[in-house]
Amino acid sequence: MKISISLLNVALAVIFSATLFGQTRQTGYHTVACFKVKSDKGADFRKFMGDESHKLAQGRVDDGEITTWYLLRAVLPQGRDVDCDYISIAFFSGTPHVLGTQELLAAIKKSGMSISSDDYLSHRDAVSTLVSVSLFQNDISVGSPMKGDYFHVSYLKTTNREEFVDWDKRVWLPVHETLIKDGIETGWFINTQVLPGGADQRFQAIAIAVFPSMDAFLLRDLKIVDEFRKAHPDMEVGTTQEQFGRFMAQFAKMRTVQNVQLYQLEDSITR
Repeated sequence: MKISISLLNVALAVIFSATLFGQTRQTGYHTVACFKVKSDKGADFRKFMGDESHKLAQGRVDDGEITTWYLLRAVLPQGRDVDCDYISIAFFSGTPHVLGTQELLAAIKKSGMSISSDDYLSHRDAVSTLVSVSLFQNDISVGSPMKGDYFHVSYLKTTNREEFVDWDKRVWLPVHETLIKDGIETGWFINTQVLPGGADQRFQAIAIAVFPSMDAFLLRDLKIVDEFRKAHPDMEVGTTQEQFGRFMAQFAKMRTVQNVQLYQLEDSITR
């Protein structure tokens, strides 16, 4: 049976809905669907997402099935060898699930479109390849991303989820709250992967820092020592980037950065 997933049906959306925005510990879930656009089908893919996937997601949000939907476009890296040209994220209001044929048809009817589930899947498959669908748990969430914002996504390896999440909550959350207050970031999120799972996965968690512009993204690295000291005046982190790097090295065992990518939020729906 064909399965269809509405894009962050996330990259990571409900994380930022009215129900989730501003909270610092989540127990909800979201799915992330990775799409590779077919050759010379970029304009057709964007039209499909705007004409059909957006309407489908709007109907699901209006129905209360999901709380937020995001469409993220890859900024860096780009090219033939990149896994995902676009990422679709859907945050669930309750138990997470995928859309089977019957569920997809019901969602299409709720959206007001007059097409069949087979039509929808055919239109999607004509312009893109669904590379993968993953399920994540929302662990830490702060801020409110907006269309046009840049998502700096770090894919992380960790062997102890609870220790990793607790440390990020205690140490990094106050720093990112300060960065948001100072207008350098608009959001920060920690998500751990539920499915697929296992130690052989390329990553077990994702950290997402959201910026209102590329200037803000570059400014963050210049200001990070000052922002960290502002959030943790009791910690001896040094005054230079080099000293700060040595301070942070002691925590490297908790997580290892496997890959870093940059996306831009092209479309979103929030309840």
